Amino acid sequence: MNYDDLENFRLEYKKKIDEVKTRIFTIWLVIVFAVFVLFMLTPGRSVFHFLFFCAHSAIMAGVAGVIYGMFHVRDTGKNYRKAYKAYFVSDALSKVFTDYRFNSDNGISKFEIQKTGMMKTGDVFKSNDLVTGKYKNINFTQSDVHIQDESTDSDGNTTYTTVFKGRWIIFDFKKDIDKKLAVVGKGFRGALVGKHGGYKELELESSEFHKHFHVYAQDGFEAYYVLDPAFMERVMSLAIKHNDNVYLAFTDGRLHIGIHDGKDSFEPPSYKKSIDEQAEKQKVYKDIKVITDIVDNLKLKA
Repeated sequence: MNYDDLENFRLEYKKKIDEVKTRIFTIWLVIVFAVFVLFMLTPGRSVFHFLFFCAHSAIMAGVAGVIYGMFHVRDTGKNYRKAYKAYFVSDALSKVFTDYRFNSDNGISKFEIQKTGMMKTGDVFKSNDLVTGKYKNINFTQSDVHIQDESTDSDGNTTYTTVFKGRWIIFDFKKDIDKKLAVVGKGFRGALVGKHGGYKELELESSEFHKHFHVYAQDGFEAYYVLDPAFMERVMSLAIKHNDNVYLAFTDGRLHIGIHDGKDSFEPPSYKKSIDEQAEKQKVYKDIKVITDIVDNLKLKA
């Protein structure tokens, strides 16, 4: 994979979308013209009826066009995203991490998060862009995760509410604790702790820390052991950087960190113009830096 190959994938995607747009617009014009002819041939119809039927037909054509477009550009769009990630993401990951693997189609499983017992996994769970590797000899796993709750009202209308959208990162955590501990950012809305499982909400000595977090633990002594003053300062820096939309769960020798920022990592730019190679490299390294900064700033140890 080289830059020219990637551009070819982008241009193919752009061409396909332009073709679909042209077809949809042509169909829309035919429908509007047909409605106009029907209006002219039908006596007693008012301008209101004409506008109503035009609007109705345009909406129906638009919906059908979107469905048609999604189906016909799906494969070329997928090829473009894969090519982008093969060219930019895989190369950057190989330069920062050891023993790395990258799979854009897969992600951290629902079960992996579910088995912590400390986080909702919702009715709809999606994940992709799975990265595994080592940084400073610390094993980690990361992917984009999107969790939604589904609800249906009395009229049968279904709505989806986002519980979590962002990065989920799992690190080896070497401090030996037997019970579970969760540090929940004040802006985070997906934790299960506090509702079951023998958790107690703790009040630590740092009032500044509690401006950013709630702390739930099954064992208070272990919580104080993990959350020493220096570590709390480092965790607060993480919270401030991400507007308190962070979640830390300590369990089974691992540290789960959820960053609920509503973003997808490692995504390609718009297909509409040529790719700025230098800008994309910087963007990918910025996405990677989220992982390395956590290890460096929290001073995680192998």
